[in-house]
Amino acid sequence: MKLIGICIITEDVIRLRDFYVKILNVPFEGDDVFSVIKAKGAELSICAISIMQEMAPESMKNASNGSHILEFQVNSIDEVDSFYTQLMDLGVQIVKVPTTQSWGRHSVWIRDPDGNIVNFFCNVKKGK
Repeated sequence: MKLIGICIITEDVIRLRDFYVKILNVPFEGDDVFSVIKAKGAELSICAISIMQEMAPESMKNASNGSHILEFQVNSIDEVDSFYTQLMDLGVQIVKVPTTQSWGRHSVWIRDPDGNIVNFFCNVKKGK
């Protein structure tokens, strides 16, 4: 079994899709109710709540927006820090400025328009 992606369910596919296209600087495939963004290693799908309800009534009964953390690995501390500057220039909501955790991750967190946290990180040697 291989995990190939994640799908975020939203009330506004266009807004969320355009956000990820902008911050990841990648194109999308799809339309205004279902779009796919191909990042290196996996796909991020964005689907309208109405489509989910149409395919499987009551499937979204207890679902809520903003309860996911998406993680994107980059190559270095410098890349995380540079990306932080780019995100600031884009006016993205920063949740956590670039920080190195004791377990060996250097990361910056942002929030997408639906409230999900997006983590851009690199692994570093512990204690650095």
